[in-house]
Amino acid sequence: MKAISLLVAATLASAVPTKHNAPGPFLTQVDNQTWIIGNELWNLTQGHQYGVQLFYKDHDCVGDAVGHYVSYNGAASDLSWNSASIVKKGSYQGTDYIDVMFTAVEGEMHWVIFSGLAGSYQYFVNRALPVLGEFRTLWRLDNTTFPRGKTDRRDEELPPLSDYIAANKVQDETWLRPDGKGYITKYDFTSWIRTQTYYGVYGDSFGSWYINPGKDYYNGNHLKQELMVSLT
Repeated sequence: MKAISLLVAATLASAVPTKHNAPGPFLTQVDNQTWIIGNELWNLTQGHQYGVQLFYKDHDCVGDAVGHYVSYNGAASDLSWNSASIVKKGSYQGTDYIDVMFTAVEGEMHWVIFSGLAGSYQYFVNRALPVLGEFRTLWRLDNTTFPRGKTDRRDEELPPLSDYIAANKVQDETWLRPDGKGYITKYDFTSWIRTQTYYGVYGDSFGSWYINPGKDYYNGNHLKQELMVSLT
């Protein structure tokens, strides 16, 4: 099967290493299912499935949340990583970088990490994915650090978890608000994919953003929509 790139995105939600004082981008292997990646500004602990403990300015941006993961066909199939390595290193316009590859049965997830950049670039190389309805990378982050969501259409406070009352669930992923004035749905932050410049979540001190460097790899036309910020 010919390897193809399915995703290229820049994600900004990074960390000042608390366990590392790396002068630049790095990969450290802890054991056969745990690695730490980052640079002098941030670090992420990557486990067999989830990326957790995302430190930036001595603050863990994941907290009790799940963290970062890659999946296809919804949540039915999360990728599990069996190895990690630096497949390329170099300098671009005077800035050092590394390309870290995490391997799974389905393919290779790459993090391109530049020195001094509060984030990284991601792309995926398909090796054995089935016919897909969806392929995605996600961040599930601490909701007290990131209480607001933003797309090109919405910029507002996210509903607190206390608003998701089981007795008020009226249908699939839809709840009546506790005050009875309107509804909350998982898909409130859905938007047109081709009009986005960046999207994500943020608070008073931190922000986590997906920033697409181009739209040439998008499938669908100008009517294609996607869930940018999930409320559940």
